[in-house]
Amino acid sequence: MTIALKEGFDWKKIKAVDIFVPKQAKCYPGCDNTKIETYVQGIMSIQLGTASTLVDGSCEYIQWEPPFSEGVMEVLQKCKVHEDRNMTQSFPRLQGSRVEG
Repeated sequence: MTIALKEGFDWKKIKAVDIFVPKQAKCYPGCDNTKIETYVQGIMSIQLGTASTLVDGSCEYIQWEPPFSEGVMEVLQKCKVHEDRNMTQSFPRLQGSRVEG
């Protein structure tokens, strides 16, 4: 998510975040989750990893359980996980995600 590193990027202006993943990732228990209260819930949540990276500008260190950096939960609530059928067909040979917003 190089967008978070671009000069002038401001997470406060994010209106919506659409995350496209294979069906296997979307449907795996705990991966499509916006209610984060524990470390395990956090590490499983696609939305938390995405929101944290957008807010903090890096995925090197993600706080997987509360308390989160300012703005992480606000952005997380704007994240929606969708199945990408092409990714589903290519799984597990190819893995990844696409973020739009």
